[in-house]
Amino acid sequence: MKRTWANQILEDISSQDVWSVRKWTTGYHNYPMPALTCGQGIPLAITLEEKYDILRDTLYQKPPPLPVPVVTNLTQRVPNELPYTEITHMEVSEALFSTNSNTASGPSQITYTLIKWAWPIAANLITALFQRCLNMGYYPVQWRQAVVVALRKPNKADYSQPRAYCLITLLKCLGKLLEKIVAKRLSYMVGRHELILETQFGGWSNSSTIDIAMTFVHDVHTAWNQNMVISALTFDIKGFFDFVNHQRLLSEMQKRYIPLEYLKWTANFLDKCKAAICVDGIRGSSKPVKNGIPQGSPVSPILASFYSAGLLEVFQDVNALPIPEHLKATKPTNTGILMYVDDSKLTVSSTSIASNITLLAETYKIVDQWLWKAGLTLDQDKRKIMYYTRHKKYGDPTTHIELTERDGSKTKILVTPTIQWLGIHFNRKLLFNEHVKKLSAKAEAAIGCIAMLSNTIWGLLHLNLHTLYRTCVLPIMTYASAIWWRKKEIHAKALRRVQNQVLHIICAAFRTIPTQALEVEAAIPPIHLHLDYLERKAGIRLNRLSIANPVLHRLPPAWSHSRYSTYQQSTDHPSKGTTQLLRIAVHTDHTHE
Repeated sequence: MKRTWANQILEDISSQDVWSVRKWTTGYHNYPMPALTCGQGIPLAITLEEKYDILRDTLYQKPPPLPVPVVTNLTQRVPNELPYTEITHMEVSEALFSTNSNTASGPSQITYTLIKWAWPIAANLITALFQRCLNMGYYPVQWRQAVVVALRKPNKADYSQPRAYCLITLLKCLGKLLEKIVAKRLSYMVGRHELILETQFGGWSNSSTIDIAMTFVHDVHTAWNQNMVISALTFDIKGFFDFVNHQRLLSEMQKRYIPLEYLKWTANFLDKCKAAICVDGIRGSSKPVKNGIPQGSPVSPILASFYSAGLLEVFQDVNALPIPEHLKATKPTNTGILMYVDDSKLTVSSTSIASNITLLAETYKIVDQWLWKAGLTLDQDKRKIMYYTRHKKYGDPTTHIELTERDGSKTKILVTPTIQWLGIHFNRKLLFNEHVKKLSAKAEAAIGCIAMLSNTIWGLLHLNLHTLYRTCVLPIMTYASAIWWRKKEIHAKALRRVQNQVLHIICAAFRTIPTQALEVEAAIPPIHLHLDYLERKAGIRLNRLSIANPVLHRLPPAWSHSRYSTYQQSTDHPSKGTTQLLRIAVHTDHTHE
């Protein structure tokens, strides 16, 4: 009976609901949370109340006090403050109907669907409410109450440790709608007036992890074209969102001429928040939360970008990062930084790996000092070093780097064959073979799950299988393809093998049937053509980027003329070889023609 019931559901499901059965194949089991360790010599947290307390104490720590306290004056405007405009009816409507109706509703149980149903009647009331809140700099107390669900982090060895869990904040949808509007306005001001340096890729609109990875890969190829080696030290800020100091955040926003209404609203938004932790489906009591900014809030990423903006400005000051005289013979460049919210990378180029190591170690101390002043600290377990070179004439590419900690101790960071940054696996030669291998393995696992939903006798219709592949598997196979796809047969072959498995599942075909026939029957193009299509889309997207985006800064001025011949005449770009970014831009020109 159970098999008949499941088969009937699979055969009758619509294309709109096909993703609901995808959860059947995830293999996730909701095990109860085990007893949590509270520290050496302290009894285990066994009861729900004890688990609530240890999770709150561990993951909701109060930000440490700043070495130099900051006090922000919110009673008067600063000179040259940016103009403030009231919220419009159209602005609220666009924000509401761009939301996902399946988003969790928070403690009020009022979903976006209910708000959309009420919109024709309550549009004026909601708009007036939002206008009054922003004009007064007020965020209703009821919207500051949240439910926090404790979820397991994947692939952790010991789930009795509180840090093996992440706390996902479920906020009220009406409050998140106002936060979304504020976040969009702040993002607009950041882009329009260049309030935050463009090397911060996170937190504002029309910027992605692909942009920052493309920028870095282009810089590596440029260094190679100039007969240099580029070294990169990646690091992560520990508990970044949790340790944001509210007064310092408001001060950073005020320095960038954010209108007083937004400052008051932000201060009120972060004040007197409460959260009820949910463990194993049972919600605890609501208690005050005094940590930084809530993760899961639409406005949190842009606020975090304001908080770290000062770190980027350090790298604009040449005097702050001096180059020692004895290293100038190796022609080092100024040390740069790339950030995506709190994932960061320090880069420097020269003709010697030893020079790069010295400069990165000195810059690391400056970064650590800045973070100390901001009440932040580096995650020592997530620091990685890589020397990007295809030759050993610049030095040993396996040399470790020695970093100085705040207490004066030394830590060695060893070189690994590959490092993962923003979901992309890099090696020193930028071959991306390991990255494609990882993508293929993840895609095969997803295909194995989809295969459980159908066979030649029962299960999902072929149309629904096609939909699942296009939406759930293909994005895994082609993640960041704009970075690594260079028409290499080794990459196409690995992904082609995965797609062939899908074709036989969708068409319920024998293994001996030619792949070309299955591609026509399933309306799925060969994988190399799909990768070419994604590359052209990435090129077209360049036309929509802000002029402040570093991706555009790395293209020659001739790119705007939309003619391939002008690239060959350009003298602003390194003459040896063609970087992936320039190749994508060239594809844009062919598309226009």
